[in-house]
Amino acid sequence: MNFGIKSAAKKAMTGITGKLFLVSLFALFLRILLISVCVVTVYTLSAKTAQDYINYFSPNLLTTYFIYLVFAVMLLLSLQTAAGIKMGETEYYGICAGAGKAKLSVLFSHCRTLDALKALTLYTTIWIFKLFWLGLMLLPGAGVAAVTFLIYVDLGVSVRVFSVLCITTIFLFAVGFICWYLSIQKYIYAPLISAKSKSFSPRSAIRRSIAVFDCSAINPASVKISLIVPLLLCALIFPAIYVLPYIRMCMASLYKESKKNAKLITHPTENKPVVIHTKKSYNW
Repeated sequence: MNFGIKSAAKKAMTGITGKLFLVSLFALFLRILLISVCVVTVYTLSAKTAQDYINYFSPNLLTTYFIYLVFAVMLLLSLQTAAGIKMGETEYYGICAGAGKAKLSVLFSHCRTLDALKALTLYTTIWIFKLFWLGLMLLPGAGVAAVTFLIYVDLGVSVRVFSVLCITTIFLFAVGFICWYLSIQKYIYAPLISAKSKSFSPRSAIRRSIAVFDCSAINPASVKISLIVPLLLCALIFPAIYVLPYIRMCMASLYKESKKNAKLITHPTENKPVVIHTKKSYNW
């Protein structure tokens, strides 16, 4: 089934491979530029720099607080604009996966204040969920590691016992990381769903992503793992970023295939079921 997804992605990329690469590169450049602004803003708001401002403007602290506010607004605008561009790139790939023609202006279609703020909220929420599950999955390994350290420091153990404890710790960490990676794939469709319809709240987009994931016969992780070898081989000839559009298109094609088994509610309400199992689906 992974072969079918890859074939669909290659078909959707026919004639526009170079364009997709340039669009992804341009979007990446803009995000790096905006994140650089965020880094500079955070550095400017650091303790030492803040104290310099206070000393410079003292005793007029109101001016200093106003500068803090300006920098805070710059930080928020930079972050949400970067999120909006990333969401626009997601919509661009979604349109191409549906055999549509996307314009470059689609990249900026989510950069308006409310849309960009919604995109930032969605990505932030997804990262919070990912970090939560990462901590939960690695908790057993961390517990064994802590016990191993305490036993080694306080009681002292033989080399054989210590080796067994270390191997157990590594095994638990490895299993926990694999389980975490497989579990977070259920959030992968949320940006695609949110990009398709701006009426979806971040919470609704995540819930529908989980619903589509549950209806899918293919785990996105299996598609990504199957692309590792081609990615490494292509990276020997071209920069690795050149094949990233192919990976993004595979994920968009996988979503298009997965939602065929589910009819999503266009205008969600919390009291209605999230998904109805049916062969009917809406177009991207």
